[in-house]
Amino acid sequence: MQIDEQRIKEVIDSITEEVKTNLSSESKEYIRFLQQLIEEGIPIPVLTVCGKGTQEIRFTKYFTYYLDETQLHGLKDKCLKYAFDIEAKEAGLSEDWYKGCNVYAEYNLGTLPGYNVNNYVDILIQGEGFVLCIEQKLFSGESNTNESNLGQLNRYSLAMAKNENFKDLQFIKVYLTPKESIPTTSNDWIPMSHETIILRLLPLMSDENLSLAAVENVKRLLLDFILGPYGSTTKVINQLHTLSKEVVKNGFPVSKTKAFIDAIKENHLLLEILRGGKYK
Repeated sequence: MQIDEQRIKEVIDSITEEVKTNLSSESKEYIRFLQQLIEEGIPIPVLTVCGKGTQEIRFTKYFTYYLDETQLHGLKDKCLKYAFDIEAKEAGLSEDWYKGCNVYAEYNLGTLPGYNVNNYVDILIQGEGFVLCIEQKLFSGESNTNESNLGQLNRYSLAMAKNENFKDLQFIKVYLTPKESIPTTSNDWIPMSHETIILRLLPLMSDENLSLAAVENVKRLLLDFILGPYGSTTKVINQLHTLSKEVVKNGFPVSKTKAFIDAIKENHLLLEILRGGKYK
């Protein structure tokens, strides 16, 4: 059987051209969006830019502010509801569990009998018949003390159980970390990642009942969550913009265009936040 090399070449060329056309079309939308960001500017994530995101207590107080409906962020109780509604419903709380809650940062749960060690949980939210505790870690893992020899989360759980202020209340405990680290000393804390919080709060950016100020506030919170302590929005956008210029300059070659689109998809959450929750 004779092989028609010319025909094979034509088929390969045709497939290559089709792939190139599809990639070119997809990449042009991303390129237009990047050019718009470069020209118009981007929202500034406060903690990340000033370097305070590396200090856990600053990040904790920042998130606490948004969870507190009495603060003037414009979100009322929606941030609390959207962030932890799934855990609240799984715990059997009422439909409006998030209303009228007291929200505290660095709350002292008290000491354990026999140990002179105060136990400060990062965020405590007290509502009707329940307590929601959030312990957040950016770099370090759970700590322990030489005196008690107990893991941090285990110590907090025991302190809560002993605290008379929480008698007969239901506990929900969340261990919040950038990559959903699993608690090592206590199995009654729910592991949660920053990405989970982002995905849950993202719909707020397209909530037509919120003011422009409220939407802008939640956008900045999500940018700090997605970038983490060391991330830089400007650096990411500039890297993507450089890749896009290479693609255009070289006439949308398949390899460079695919690499550009892959980089876009790797940063899709960041771009979705910058576009107000409506990336595509």
